[in-house]
Amino acid sequence: MSIPIRLNIISPTSAFLTALCLSVAASLSSCQKDLTYGNVNGETKVDIAFEGAQWATMSTWLFSPSGGQLFYSLPTNRTTAVDAPSPQFSALCYNDNSDINRFEIVSWDDATVTTGATDLLSRSSFGGTLAEIPRGGDPDEPVLYQPTPLHADTCSMCQGKVLTLRPKSVLTELTITIREIENIDGLQTASAALSGMASSMSLSRLQPQGTSCTIPIELTLSKDNELKGTALSFGHCSDGARKHVLTLYVLLSDGQKIYYNYDVTEQLHSAHGTSGIVLEIATLKLPETIPNGGFNPQLDGWGTVEEEIEL
Repeated sequence: MSIPIRLNIISPTSAFLTALCLSVAASLSSCQKDLTYGNVNGETKVDIAFEGAQWATMSTWLFSPSGGQLFYSLPTNRTTAVDAPSPQFSALCYNDNSDINRFEIVSWDDATVTTGATDLLSRSSFGGTLAEIPRGGDPDEPVLYQPTPLHADTCSMCQGKVLTLRPKSVLTELTITIREIENIDGLQTASAALSGMASSMSLSRLQPQGTSCTIPIELTLSKDNELKGTALSFGHCSDGARKHVLTLYVLLSDGQKIYYNYDVTEQLHSAHGTSGIVLEIATLKLPETIPNGGFNPQLDGWGTVEEEIEL
């Protein structure tokens, strides 16, 4: 007795369409994971809106009192309904569009942003060996990149169905100006560094924290023959106990390398707010260069001048 056998033959076209559908489904699933991750119970919903945001999207974290947390990358041009980790929760948001700023989110109390290590001076600008660069502040301080613009906002123990976040700049902005420069014709290039600055910031408290660091600051010569530079930082010491030294590095046309130290502790600690902090040096006397001496970037050693800052 013969047994009938049924064969299900799938045409090449059907196989291709099946594979395509599976690929699209996998892509959509991946996009969803990029949008949000964490433990979602689906029981609590909240509408999140942004006011005054300068960025298209904001990285947003929601934390429950028990330790659960959820992450969302949310658009700032509309209100978005999302799951909350619990009926009462804490929230923080920030723009995350830079390779310089490094975020580490462990919990509400342990959410920080910092930067990575960098060179104190530009080798291409100063030439020669830079192995023994003098330091104006603590020589053991790490030299870190300045943070890039950072806007953030927080909400501790939020409740309700609607949460409005208003991210604003949370960094300290500094401007440095060096005015009357004697023997400026011999100036080849200049740079600066500021010691005793905070190495990180708490994102839940929006306050500087961590050990101190030194940040390099680029200087340019203006049309008025003034050296000017701007800097962003996480702020300076919160306890008011650190010393802050502004070090000016100068390379002259004949290869002389000079650095000047200015104690700016009082000026920083007496400044109000975090924006518009101005450090001005009234006069700078550069050494005379050697006439027709030629440029020698390999000249060893740095000359040093300790200066009392004149505002």
